Amino acid sequence: MGDFKDRKSQLPKHRSSGTGRAIRKAGRQVLKVLLPPLMSIDNLVAGVKRLEEQRPLTGGQEEAIWGRDLLLLALMISNPLRTRNLRELTYRPGGTGHLRRTAQGEWRIVIRRQEFMNPWEGRNYDMRVDRSVWPYIERYLTCYRHMLGGCRPELVFASSNTADRVWLGLSQRMKALTHRNLRCQGVAPQDIRHIVASSIIEKTGNFRLAAAILHCSPAILEEHYSHLLTKFDSRNTDNFCMDCRVDTEKNREYYMLHHELWYSINRPFRGNLCLRCVERRLGRDLTSADFLDVPINSIQAKCCPELARRLTRPA
Repeated sequence: MGDFKDRKSQLPKHRSSGTGRAIRKAGRQVLKVLLPPLMSIDNLVAGVKRLEEQRPLTGGQEEAIWGRDLLLLALMISNPLRTRNLRELTYRPGGTGHLRRTAQGEWRIVIRRQEFMNPWEGRNYDMRVDRSVWPYIERYLTCYRHMLGGCRPELVFASSNTADRVWLGLSQRMKALTHRNLRCQGVAPQDIRHIVASSIIEKTGNFRLAAAILHCSPAILEEHYSHLLTKFDSRNTDNFCMDCRVDTEKNREYYMLHHELWYSINRPFRGNLCLRCVERRLGRDLTSADFLDVPINSIQAKCCPELARRLTRPA
């Protein structure tokens, strides 16, 4: 992380206006910059909680639609895929679909690189779903998915109005959900990708981590989000633990916990905590199950013994 200050001086300056439009360049991802003001991951998590409280107890298709919508919003926070990949996301009990459960009981999304519009460095997408989303997946696939019909039962997300094709109204449904539960004008999957990218880069400064989660090019993210590197000026007090004021940059304590866990101890979502202060707020020790399955954790563990010890601690 030590080279960010040097790189920052070589990058073009960007200003965030708070509004923007979709931009497409040949062979490159479409990024949408920017979003409604004050929108962040904590808003999205709050929206999931709000939607969860709205469960209809009808037991019919209305409840099935609620279960689908809840999974759609929660999954977008955990694994911010493009609209096309969400529409075509599959589940097959044999474990050959995109959404699959491993022998260890964790849920992952695996998508071949050929299925992406812009394959990033020839890589497949293989990421674990956040643990907080697992109950939504299991309830939806077991209790609700069959109620929504469709001639392609392997598709995860379906609508009773699109029995013969993928759910083309998925993006509009996401806008309606976020409009109602986030109290904003509504955001599409591409907007949520922007929120997640901004949050990761602001917290870690790691473009390759954000690129892996979004499955896009680090160069494209750097082009659009380089202004966030100012967060990593060595004089910035944001590098210090909010509780004990230890220098987390000096200690190399960069890590990512599951969103729900981080939100439970840090409602503003922003800011840094050293690992010991995280445990102090939780009232227990951190275990391997508390951390996201993302490159930054395994990479930083090589230079941070405190993180390595917790990543190998059994749940």
